[in-house]
Amino acid sequence: MAAAPAVQAVPGNSLRNYLLIQNIGGDNIVVGFDSSVTPETGIILAPGGTAGGQGGFFLWQDDFIPSNPIWVCSINPSSVAVLEG
Repeated sequence: MAAAPAVQAVPGNSLRNYLLIQNIGGDNIVVGFDSSVTPETGIILAPGGTAGGQGGFFLWQDDFIPSNPIWVCSINPSSVAVLEG
């Protein structure tokens, strides 16, 4: 099965102070910093697994918070939670 095209999970924001991206779905999510991300080139966030599972996540805070857009893709449908401040 072919991967779905990458979608922008969060737009660029030069005033960002906090960013959390968490896989809350049932399949791997792949994260990248531009629209060319694919399941072979991005950073994999594993699913939560069983009900109540935490799932893979990225948390940026303190000294390094990317200000560029963040893109995600997945081979199978899944869900992502994004918290930004």
